Amino acid sequence: MEFVAAINYGYYQFREVADFLCEHLGFQEVSSDDISVTVNNGVMSLRFFMHSNKELSLQLDVEATDYKETISKFDSIGFRNLGDHSTPTKFRVEQSFHGPFGLHLTIYQVLTEDDLGIPTDLKATLDWKPDAEKMAQDLLKTVAIAFRELARKKMVAQAESYAIVEGTMEVTREDVIKAFLYTTPYFKQDDMQNSLIEMGVTREYIDKTITELDEAF
Repeated sequence: MEFVAAINYGYYQFREVADFLCEHLGFQEVSSDDISVTVNNGVMSLRFFMHSNKELSLQLDVEATDYKETISKFDSIGFRNLGDHSTPTKFRVEQSFHGPFGLHLTIYQVLTEDDLGIPTDLKATLDWKPDAEKMAQDLLKTVAIAFRELARKKMVAQAESYAIVEGTMEVTREDVIKAFLYTTPYFKQDDMQNSLIEMGVTREYIDKTITELDEAF
């Protein structure tokens, strides 16, 4: 990229607001002169410059990994809580604050299936037998949340392809076992196979299925 864009704000306390963002919101000063300061947090740049304007309205979203701790922090440094928590979507909770220098913050946390205690939506296109669906959801819980969506897509596509080839058009528990064994990376195979054993799948059945998959390719 041949240029870097920054959002500009004219404010009479340009230095103070920049320092506040650096101290409390993870920004770092990247340049300054007698009439301006530019700060950056790795994602966005803000440039504050000298201006007679005494009203600054700067709205920032702050993603929290520990929602309660982050809210407590901003309570302690002079931000005013603007009301009850809101949940604009099932997977997001947020809280609005008004702070010094006209700063408006929305503290939010993206909630996962694990946070909410709900099973993974398989987003299937075929019918699944109830025991197959439950096994798939339970096995997906063992996958780190960052990789779960990718694992779900691969597993569901593979399991449904088996059902189509078999002509049943309904995914069974056996299809799920084969799909997980086929789509799980080599370095995670031991963990996946141990999870299957904990669910009552025998070692003999796992080995037999792996042999069949190897022979098929």
